Amino acid sequence: MDNIFEKLPAISQDTLHYTLYPQKDLADKASITTLAACIKLHVDSLLHDFIWHRDSFELKVVQDPDQNQESWILEGRMRVGDCVDDEWCTVWLLRAHQFKSGT
Repeated sequence: MDNIFEKLPAISQDTLHYTLYPQKDLADKASITTLAACIKLHVDSLLHDFIWHRDSFELKVVQDPDQNQESWILEGRMRVGDCVDDEWCTVWLLRAHQFKSGT
């Protein structure tokens, strides 16, 4: 019998999951936290009147599970439900702006 408490949580079909990998020199916690704050301010300035269907764009600072050393990445999850506009808006944010350090 499978133990449901030992399984990793699955991402729902109506959920968008995204991960941003910073440059190696920005992978420490202080730098990545600052980068996340800058990205959030930029997104808020672009979409100040945008109304999200369920969850808004967010970024969380998390440890990079693929690295042995102390390295950090940015992750986000948002439930979009049936609203394709939210999903495409997030894709536009991530692709069109390709957040880079120093910009």
